[in-house]
Amino acid sequence: MDLAFIRAARERKLLISDFEVKEFKPFDPSTRRTEALVVDRNNGGRVFRVAKGAVRTLAEELCKVRLSEDIENVMNSFAASGYRTLGVAKSEDGVNWEMVGLVALYDIPREDTPKLIQELRNLGVRVKMLTGDAKPIAKEIAKMVGLGENVISGKELKELLEKDPQKLPSSLKKLTCLPRFTRRISTSL
Repeated sequence: MDLAFIRAARERKLLISDFEVKEFKPFDPSTRRTEALVVDRNNGGRVFRVAKGAVRTLAEELCKVRLSEDIENVMNSFAASGYRTLGVAKSEDGVNWEMVGLVALYDIPREDTPKLIQELRNLGVRVKMLTGDAKPIAKEIAKMVGLGENVISGKELKELLEKDPQKLPSSLKKLTCLPRFTRRISTSL
């Protein structure tokens, strides 16, 4: 993912060499972001922090703002086309943060995936996709690789578990794409 950012910066002729990363915090699932302390060599050695990660988490927890309906619509539009949206935030003092952008990333499935899925099905294997992606993204990717559009979100699965746990095994067998946390129960499929 970071290579995509570097490639985009180069394509836009941004001088990456003008900046030096002094500290780097890799992605942390508990904060849902990565963070860096950066020095701008051409601007008197100005130091600032940047973060990229889950849009809602950056906005609400780091920048202390609610996402606007416009941003939600942009994210939903990207997701419906299979794009994952990340937010980018910046802070001059490490305390007060502001959202400075959105990035849409597309993780292209391997070309041979649809063929492999069909071969597995021909052998009698029921193929399921486990994902941490939002439902619209999962649905688009599942459709692209030949798994269909029978997708359930984590929220929907939790509701099913609470409402009628007896229906869970039969419901899950019909699905082709499941939230990542179902890994614990997927062995019964």
